[in-house]
Amino acid sequence: MNFEGGPGLRELAAALVLVAALASEARAHDVPHHHHDEGGVTELEEERPERSTLHEVILYVPNRVLDLLDVVRARVRIGPGIAVGVRATQVVDLFIGSYNSLYVGLPGPRGRRLPRSPIGVEDNHGVEVSIIDGATGFGFAPEYGPAEVGAGAQVALGGIDLGVEPWEAIDLIAGFFMIDLRDDDL
Repeated sequence: MNFEGGPGLRELAAALVLVAALASEARAHDVPHHHHDEGGVTELEEERPERSTLHEVILYVPNRVLDLLDVVRARVRIGPGIAVGVRATQVVDLFIGSYNSLYVGLPGPRGRRLPRSPIGVEDNHGVEVSIIDGATGFGFAPEYGPAEVGAGAQVALGGIDLGVEPWEAIDLIAGFFMIDLRDDDL
């Protein structure tokens, strides 16, 4: 199958295999190693290998798409609960309530190299006021960016969570110049 002027399925499949191979090869080298300081204390730190220019060029477009998706959180939640939350960074935020839900939509900042799923499970319970966090998520709490501004609400069986992360917007702009400020490129 070949659309006029476009690549055929074989070419697209070959390109996807190449991108996946480079991405998995890069992740395979992102293994933690032990570091010993002068006092003999062992720390576990992550070493990130240098990426080749070919790696950077091939993954340029996928990385910019992921950077763009990192900027915005726009999710619809389905599940029981009642809650409200607002945030203008992790230091200036307020949450009160409880919900268990499935979400669909843009998950917001990754905070890591691998993409986050647009579908998932989320829960949050309790009260959070600024840095005093009495909310629990039983392992599925939302992961907000450090400078993310947004709001969310859950009423009965439905909810919404919207936000914008300015640091990710800066990372996106820097990414156009091959600079990865958030260290989240594949």
